[in-house]
Amino acid sequence: MILGKLVKHISEGYWFKVLVDFLVVVIGIFVALQVTQWSEDQEQNELKQNYYQRLVEELKSNSKFYDLSLSYYDTVVNHAEIVLRDINKPIEQLDSNLIFHAYHSTQRLGRNVLNYTIKDLLSNGIMTELSDLKFKDSLSLYNDMIKDESIQSPITAFRINIRGLIDIKLQRQIKAECGEVFVQSNLKQASITLPMKCDIEFDKEILMEQIIRLKNYTNLTKDLTFRINDLEWKINNFRIKQRKSEELIAYIQKNKIFL
Repeated sequence: MILGKLVKHISEGYWFKVLVDFLVVVIGIFVALQVTQWSEDQEQNELKQNYYQRLVEELKSNSKFYDLSLSYYDTVVNHAEIVLRDINKPIEQLDSNLIFHAYHSTQRLGRNVLNYTIKDLLSNGIMTELSDLKFKDSLSLYNDMIKDESIQSPITAFRINIRGLIDIKLQRQIKAECGEVFVQSNLKQASITLPMKCDIEFDKEILMEQIIRLKNYTNLTKDLTFRINDLEWKINNFRIKQRKSEELIAYIQKNKIFL
């Protein structure tokens, strides 16, 4: 309608009205562009706010799980060290605890660490809009550290051998009376802890047979030593990654990344 009036006024020679119509058109276009830009800015700000919340929550979840894993594998190491200490004692000095500790020295924890938000950020162009090079480099390095990583230890020959030696009835009894304890954390993820002590009694005949089997495990000392060394390396690795998670959280919050 405005363009029609503009053409009419030009043809009639009403130049003042032409000027007014032209200004109306220009102002209308300007306002429309401003509204569009404002709407796009709002959507972009909401997207960045969403990424901020998701990234912080993801990093906190990883940090918490690394912390839980450190505690879990510290306990597994303690079980293994007790077996290593006691396995050469005389049979008459050994009891159900040897089987209990041997079983738990084979435990493994399973869960992949989270990097869904980081992968989104690195692939959708949001990161290119950030001017903080230190943050971008740190996040990229963190992603390289954790991608495709599973906290779960592989099934080792040691685990296969121990679980193959211990009578299945005793394993079921340990699971029922002294097994892993599942606890729901405030981050909506289940944590798992292991007991270090348990008053458990096995059938005496079966128990004696199991103790003899363990003592006859030729490479038990060697395999236990390797198991402890491997877990201590894993624990140190988790500690580094947990610290990196916490450093990223602090940096994001302090520098208001995305906000």
